[in-house]
Amino acid sequence: MVLPVSAASSQQPNSPPPITKINGENTLAVKVRVVAITALAYDTWGRLVGGLSKDDFLLTEDGKPQTIRYFDRDSNLPITIGLMVDTSGSQRDYAEEERRASATFLQAMLTKPNDRAFVERFDTLAVLLQPMTSDVAKLQSSLKLLTAPIPQNPKVGTLLFDAICITAQKVVSKEPGRRAIVILTDGDDDGSTNNLASAIHEAQLADVAVYSVLYTPEAFGGSIHGHTSGVDIMRQISNATGGRLFIVTTGTPIERIYAEIEADMRTQYRIGYTPPDSPPHQFHKIELKARDQLISVQARTGYYSPE
Repeated sequence: MVLPVSAASSQQPNSPPPITKINGENTLAVKVRVVAITALAYDTWGRLVGGLSKDDFLLTEDGKPQTIRYFDRDSNLPITIGLMVDTSGSQRDYAEEERRASATFLQAMLTKPNDRAFVERFDTLAVLLQPMTSDVAKLQSSLKLLTAPIPQNPKVGTLLFDAICITAQKVVSKEPGRRAIVILTDGDDDGSTNNLASAIHEAQLADVAVYSVLYTPEAFGGSIHGHTSGVDIMRQISNATGGRLFIVTTGTPIERIYAEIEADMRTQYRIGYTPPDSPPHQFHKIELKARDQLISVQARTGYYSPE
């Protein structure tokens, strides 16, 4: 399946998914609008912190305190995870290493019947190698297609932003549970109709955390030869969506990075609140902090009010 990434994104907002389990009790049907936030907590050594309650968090929207009404430790919710692999010329040398590590990662992540994943490659267009499935064997088999010849569009380069937008809209947004996309790339975009802001917008609308795994010689962000580096671009996307950024190095191999992402997905908090009334399509800044100043919180930084 080829995704139409060259078209501009439709920018249709959707309501954040309702929380389906509250403090371990039976599923509740919540009819009021709820903003759901997936969060991770870390201590000063970067270790995940479990065992927190809703009273350990402070939440604001647009600078105004909000009451946390729904709280759950997310380990029982299904996992939806996607692999988006940059197969442009600058990344092809890493394809075999990515394939081996990704096959192990997918097997480790999909442990319950409702866990699902997809595999996609992108460069001058995006190709969904394996649509959403819980079949690990199919997912692993699709990884062999990362190096297969596919039609190319000679008029454009690497359509990173377009691929993020259309994948968030068409593949991820309606999935239940915890949602994440792992993007293996160097962070360069060349020729997308959409821009960085649109990519962040669509990922936030889909309530999907973007984990960026970079194969790049750029060890730091900032401006490189007059343009924003791929590191800085992917850091902005990950920070805004509640994901994380990693750079593959000799001391930080992709296998270790995948292990950290797996730990994140299994140690999440799900926090919900009823937002103030707002016109549709309006962006609202979210800030979630721990009362304990020695604990840092990783969560998305905002949402767009729905219709």
